[in-house]
Amino acid sequence: MTWAPSAVWDDEALQFDVFWASRSFADEDIGHTGSPTSLDKIRWSTTRDFSFFAPAQDYIALTHTPVIDQEFQYLGQPVHFARYIKNEVVAKIWQETTTDGLFGTWTRDREYVSPDSPAEGPASY
Repeated sequence: MTWAPSAVWDDEALQFDVFWASRSFADEDIGHTGSPTSLDKIRWSTTRDFSFFAPAQDYIALTHTPVIDQEFQYLGQPVHFARYIKNEVVAKIWQETTTDGLFGTWTRDREYVSPDSPAEGPASY
């Protein structure tokens, strides 16, 4: 699965960082004949043209919590972002912020954006 893809332009590298939610097959299941894991995680890759992509890597892969629907919001200063991530266990959205880039340190701003559940597909403006 490739759920909720999004892309963020990287001015320094002159490429896009592309993010999506996915499940993975076991490393030894090269033909993908078994079942994927039930633990959703956020993956990422880079591209300059959306035709060719670097090999995918884990971006957010929590041990016991499946996560999907991540979205970023630029906060008006270089390397300052908010991100929103759905915790699939409780069907609520986390909000986190950083002041040192997409791959820097993130701080969770509060327990959840809203007490409502279920919630998914976060978007901000």
